[in-house]
Amino acid sequence: MKIAILGLNADALFFIERANFLKIKDLNFFAFDERKKQNSYKKKYSNLLTPWSINDVFSNSDIVLNCSYLSSLDLALQIFTDNKVKSPIIDFSPNKQFSINNFKKYKLLNNNVIHSMSPGRMNFNFRQENIKLPVVLDSQIKAGLNEPINQFFNKLNIAIKFLDILEHDEILKSNYYLPNLLLFSLSKLMNEKSKILSNNLNNQYILNISELINIDVKDDLVENYFNKDLNSLSLEVNMMMNNVFANKKVLDDPIFMNSKQIANHLDPNSAIPKSRDTIMSLFFGTRFTRLVSGWSKIDKPDD
Repeated sequence: MKIAILGLNADALFFIERANFLKIKDLNFFAFDERKKQNSYKKKYSNLLTPWSINDVFSNSDIVLNCSYLSSLDLALQIFTDNKVKSPIIDFSPNKQFSINNFKKYKLLNNNVIHSMSPGRMNFNFRQENIKLPVVLDSQIKAGLNEPINQFFNKLNIAIKFLDILEHDEILKSNYYLPNLLLFSLSKLMNEKSKILSNNLNNQYILNISELINIDVKDDLVENYFNKDLNSLSLEVNMMMNNVFANKKVLDDPIFMNSKQIANHLDPNSAIPKSRDTIMSLFFGTRFTRLVSGWSKIDKPDD
């Protein structure tokens, strides 16, 4: 099968790496992106070809994977139209309310268009034995999933799970956009404040947070489209965090280790433990504290 890819991002790599992991020999990936990126990935993946001409990527393809960023979606759709792409298209845009409306504006009505969740942005594990890939119900499918798409997913041991547009977009907001934007804001704020005292203050911690950020998220933000939704979601997170600090019972959630113990010490009205052993056991555990405390109780200096 010839699989044409527009855009070499995490989604494209998910399928390329999945095929390599399962040692599938009859899936040939042809990708088009900026030349530097094409050359870099071509050296790494033996099952990836990067023709110079975009027409060579699309011609005689069984399936087209649209892995372009949301900010480049209009350009991608224009490329599909100009090259008269007739193959079924699987679109991995992270916002379906936006992308599906854009697809309908272009003359792609003869194509089966599958609007799938982004496995790369959502960090799907390509090594899993079986994978369930969510697909939006509003996909333009004329007669069910046609044979090339079924064959493609079956070869990769990928099953399809349907969900609606709103559910899909809420998942992407809460698990892709918001974490990345909050981490970016947090690391930026920490970095700015740390410089007041020292350039190296908490530097490693700030670096660890920064490394968690998917820098590609900036290319998936469409101006004046997400602001309202993201602001609303940010307010919800702020309210939730305020609730955590105001209501100690929230800390009983299993996600917090020793939550009841922590809750007691978060209460400013609670007595601060005065015993050295009690304080040490809070941070290092009882067995460690007993061992350290025993050192001071040795009778003979030579022991």
